Amino acid sequence: MQVCLHHTIRYLLLVAMAFSAASCEWVKDDLPECPPTELRVSFKYDYHMLGGDVFKDHVGALYVYVFDREDKFLFLRTETDPAALGTYGYEMVFNDLEPDRYRLVTVAYQKSCEDMYGCAGAKFRMAEMRVGDPVEKLEVTLDRQRNTDDGRSYVVHENTPLDTLWMNRRENVVETAFQQTTRAMVDLMRHTKNLTVTLRQVDDPANIDCADFDISVVDDNGCVRHDCSLKTDDELLTYTPHAQWTSEYSDGTRGEVQRAAHADMSLARLMYSEEWTQNAILTIYNKETHTEVARINLPEILISDRNTAEQGFSKQEYLDREHDYKLDFFLVGDTWQYINVTVGVLSWQVRNQSTDL
Repeated sequence: MQVCLHHTIRYLLLVAMAFSAASCEWVKDDLPECPPTELRVSFKYDYHMLGGDVFKDHVGALYVYVFDREDKFLFLRTETDPAALGTYGYEMVFNDLEPDRYRLVTVAYQKSCEDMYGCAGAKFRMAEMRVGDPVEKLEVTLDRQRNTDDGRSYVVHENTPLDTLWMNRRENVVETAFQQTTRAMVDLMRHTKNLTVTLRQVDDPANIDCADFDISVVDDNGCVRHDCSLKTDDELLTYTPHAQWTSEYSDGTRGEVQRAAHADMSLARLMYSEEWTQNAILTIYNKETHTEVARINLPEILISDRNTAEQGFSKQEYLDREHDYKLDFFLVGDTWQYINVTVGVLSWQVRNQSTDL
């Protein structure tokens, strides 16, 4: 009887040991650990005309806001190490999330907010978020300053272009599972645009100076919502050039001096509307003659006569993908005769005649 009891106890102990060895709590070097509950987020920026994903070459700072299934703010995860972001296949890893559904909202810049805020010029500033705040509170707002003389709000550039802003152009809702790895991809869209305006005189090529002109763009595009859309009730902002200069060169055949007036501008996202008054308006004013030289529907002129490869994009997608524009105005006195529109790195150029002629 005692022998039988002894074998029974020994058998139960062996079963208990085998069960423990199979559990995750059993620590043994030759056994695999339990897989973590993990979320791995990768990023891309290929929504442009350059071709390919250029995330690692352009983005220098990431801010990923995490919201719960009720769209309440939980925490912010950042990455501002250029070496990490410049590594091919970079992923932001979350291994402290419970199995649940989450919303991710991503804001990206060329450099960290700490570095950016220490420089001159207007900034895109993210809202201060507290735990439990709704996702609707997360907005990115461009600095502006109201001028008491004319009542307009200006983007004060301090002779500095805007730092590039990207945001996720699609909704990123993910669901993590217990002891599994979930992967998500954030597709970024650029919100910052560069515009160069050049003025030339046709009949009197030497008679032009950048100091004679006020150039501005007016638009209500200074606040981006969490879903990458623009806040519709934002105030009108006035953008002015952060750099102006006059170039001079000689005509090779006659030896005559010719000049051109230039202005570089940095703008927030441009939206296209069929309603003329809803679009950004570019104005050129001659201070010497007190004459409005041009009042241009900026999105309309930029999308005019897209080339064959670009016809597959909608007007808005084209504006969102492009970010470098050049408008070359050819003037006779204070009247523009035509504009050369140059867009993108390939310098695709289209001539637009003045409709007033």
